[in-house]
Amino acid sequence: RDAAFKLDGLAMTRPSNTIADLVPGLSLTLSGTNPGAPATIRFADPGAAVATFMNDLVAALNELAGELKTQTDPLSGDLARDSGARAMRQAFGQLAGSTVMPGAIAGDPATLADLGLATNRDGTFRLDSARLSATLKASPEGVAAMFTTGLHGVYASFDKLARRLTAASDPGTLAGSLTRL
Repeated sequence: RDAAFKLDGLAMTRPSNTIADLVPGLSLTLSGTNPGAPATIRFADPGAAVATFMNDLVAALNELAGELKTQTDPLSGDLARDSGARAMRQAFGQLAGSTVMPGAIAGDPATLADLGLATNRDGTFRLDSARLSATLKASPEGVAAMFTTGLHGVYASFDKLARRLTAASDPGTLAGSLTRL
């Protein structure tokens, strides 16, 4: 028979006792029954994985920021007066403080700044390790929630930003600039 179980009160079945399609990165092996005594699933400490991700994110954002700075240089940049490039610079400037978890409860992280992303005066980024550590200590579950797939969170926020900046139908985006040119 199929394995029958409930997750957050929602009844589910799977053809096997090994379940790997509920949550990305989570695999469950059902080994018995325990009606009336629900099991609790907890995530391991996400600290190391989050710190690695944030360091990689800062490096990638700095590469983009450097190229954007070169291309928008007022004297030599090919995109010096381009509205799409200006929109991208503005979006980058607001990135750290933008809310990625609008439904976060008080005390849980809601912005990339809560994860340690900081913007320097020159438009580059840095990782505030002390802030990241404090957030991980205060709310490891809240940090883990920011990295799940869905409508909100880190991944969804970057997807929305990419879609917004590459909408060819909007003349104020880089894709709109390409269409116009």
